Amino acid sequence: MQKLVDELNRLNVMGVHSQHIAYTLRLLAGERSTSKVVSDAYGGQSLRLDLVWTGPEIAGSQSRDTVIVVRKLFSSAKTSVLISSFAIDKGHKARELFTALAEPMDLNPELNVRMFLNVNPLHNSEVPTSSYCGSLPVLFAKIFG
Repeated sequence: MQKLVDELNRLNVMGVHSQHIAYTLRLLAGERSTSKVVSDAYGGQSLRLDLVWTGPEIAGSQSRDTVIVVRKLFSSAKTSVLISSFAIDKGHKARELFTALAEPMDLNPELNVRMFLNVNPLHNSEVPTSSYCGSLPVLFAKIFG
C-alpha cells in the first residue's frame, strides 16, 4: 500500500492533477471489474486486453522490453490481434518478431489479425501512396517475408 501512496505522491509532484489521477484509477477499477465479469462468463478464462506502448524511455518509466512483450502476446493470441504502429522494423528483426504471430495464425485460421500502420511513400517514388495501398499485402510480404 505504501508503494501506491508513494507513486501517487510522485505523480502529484510531477504536476499530474489529482482529478486526472482519480480518473485513471476509476478507469483501472472499471477495467478490472469488466475483466472479472467477462472472465466469469467464459468459465474463469482470462480474457484480458494488453496495451503495449513503446517509445523512448523517460525518467521514472518502468517499461518492459517491447520485443519480448510483443512476442509473448503474439504467441499466446487466441481470438484477435490488433497492431497499431507508426513504424515497424524490417528484415531480420521483423521476421523474428512476426514469426511469433505467423505460427498461431497457421494453427488457428480463425485468429483475426488487423494492422493499422503508417504507410510512407516508396523511396524516391513519384507514385501517389493511394495507388499502391491496394497492393500492401504483397509489399508487406516482400518486406517482412
